[in-house]
Amino acid sequence: MSAAGTAAAASSRQYQQQHTSTSVPGIAVPTIQQRNCPGLPHSRLSFIAGGGEDALENFQPATWQQQQLQQLTTDWVQQAAQQLQAANLPHEQFLQGKYGNPPDAEGVQPTLQLNTQPVDSAYYTAAAQRGIVLYEPFGGICAGLEMCLRNGLHITRYVYSDTDPVARAVAAHRVRTLQQQYPQLLPQSALRDSFTALPSDVVAVDNGRLVSLICQHLGTPWLVVAGFPCQDLSAAGPSRGLAAARTQL
Repeated sequence: MSAAGTAAAASSRQYQQQHTSTSVPGIAVPTIQQRNCPGLPHSRLSFIAGGGEDALENFQPATWQQQQLQQLTTDWVQQAAQQLQAANLPHEQFLQGKYGNPPDAEGVQPTLQLNTQPVDSAYYTAAAQRGIVLYEPFGGICAGLEMCLRNGLHITRYVYSDTDPVARAVAAHRVRTLQQQYPQLLPQSALRDSFTALPSDVVAVDNGRLVSLICQHLGTPWLVVAGFPCQDLSAAGPSRGLAAARTQL
């Protein structure tokens, strides 16, 4: 192995061994120190941009790091769920859903307050038995779809919305690739009309269209994964805040 490959392998070992843990009330949350993760993006970039034996040796430890990071984050989620259950937080710390009147023509009442209670275990039982309907508004590169597949969730229907034509083109390619990687979890039948079942613009996704789609999958749990626009909330953006048009989406 070249000196570059040896250094990358050493970085992998250092990354695995050095991380700390912070805590929030009742729950310990491990965190990685960024300075102890050298080479994670750089090794992959050097493989793509450089080429040759040294680049290949750099790429292999980076792949190992990615696998370790995925396993580490999975362990964190499982530990946090166990600690949350053990903490037995008072029920009043969670908000009940509140709805206004009158309902619209579809019978849907306006939401006044979100329900922040943990998802009931019955959801996961139903998801394991019947699969889920996954909807990604602001779908981008289908990160929500990949997340579900990596965690073994069976997708019975996948629906995508995004107005960016570049993102849609990338997403179409990604969906085909993921279907080939996970044919048992993402059958071809789940991808019918994925990009046309609902409008690309989420502003045009009204209750009528949603109710119609829900009626096609009665009894099947839904999961909505949305990467809401953050330009007006980011310090790198114009910082227009919550009143900005993109934030209101």
